[in-house]
Amino acid sequence: MSKSQTPKQRADDPFAATRFNARCVLLGFVGLQWGAGGADRSAAFSPNDVQIDKFLGLIDQRQGRWDDAARNLERSVELDPANVDAIGNLAQVYFNVRNYDAAIVMFDRIAALDPENPAARTYRASVQFYARAETAPLRAALSVIEAEGSAAAAEVAPLAFDLARDERDPAAAARAAANIPRDGYTDPNSVPYPHAWFEGIVAKLRQDVASAQSAFTAARSEAEKIVASQPENAKPLSVLALIDAQLGQKDKAIREGRIAHELLPTSKDAVDGPLLHTNLANVYALVGEKNLALKELETVSQIPCGPAYGELRLDPEWDALRGDARFEKIVASLAPK
Repeated sequence: MSKSQTPKQRADDPFAATRFNARCVLLGFVGLQWGAGGADRSAAFSPNDVQIDKFLGLIDQRQGRWDDAARNLERSVELDPANVDAIGNLAQVYFNVRNYDAAIVMFDRIAALDPENPAARTYRASVQFYARAETAPLRAALSVIEAEGSAAAAEVAPLAFDLARDERDPAAAARAAANIPRDGYTDPNSVPYPHAWFEGIVAKLRQDVASAQSAFTAARSEAEKIVASQPENAKPLSVLALIDAQLGQKDKAIREGRIAHELLPTSKDAVDGPLLHTNLANVYALVGEKNLALKELETVSQIPCGPAYGELRLDPEWDALRGDARFEKIVASLAPK
């Protein structure tokens, strides 16, 4: 990642007073979080520090103030044009609100600034994959990276797995799963998936019911431990719900999925809430509650951070809904215009 450049202070900033007040609030938070050492660390901030706009933007998006989030993060990029983290945060906001063209522009900037980063080399193709259900560009990018060796392949393994699953290619999915750590994978939204989860999906792609059940049973054991150790964390509970849905444990899956969604609704977290809402819809689909699944999808598909077109168009986990006119209407509403 590129090191941040020192941002230039601007005397003509009309929001300087507001930004100064925000700085005071943030520095007070820093002091509370870091204790006596907070004052020393907070001295690193300047009134126009890129971190101020970054923090405000990240808070805005969690609270669903997407226009404010974009404005603050755009300013952070303006202040520090070579700050890969700032650019990435802005790109993610654009992606979350489905402004895919703007997201690609930002992701291309990251790739230019950090050309040795394997993940950065997949960003443009990843947007095409999720936004347009185009698999060929991402497959080409991943093939080049994977040919560079095991370390590079490991960095893109979760994405390679998603692509292989959506291409319904069990051999490619198995290769990708082999590059995912044996102790599991926690995604960028801090959702923890046991390695056995990936093994179960591979077995499903192979139509090996017995192996799939065995893998999901192992995954359940691991997920249950995480839930027990983090009872207030909705994310592992949502994963447990998906696993129980795969195991045919309908009542458990629905109960777990609903509780997870209630613990972290969109009104509480506009980034992760829709993810758990989508998982609940997926649970309903997997256990045969088609009407409930479609009801949830009709809502979550129309808000930021809801499922992307490529996800619904390609992912076999939604196959139970395919052919239903209501599902096809939802998918079509997300199609590239």
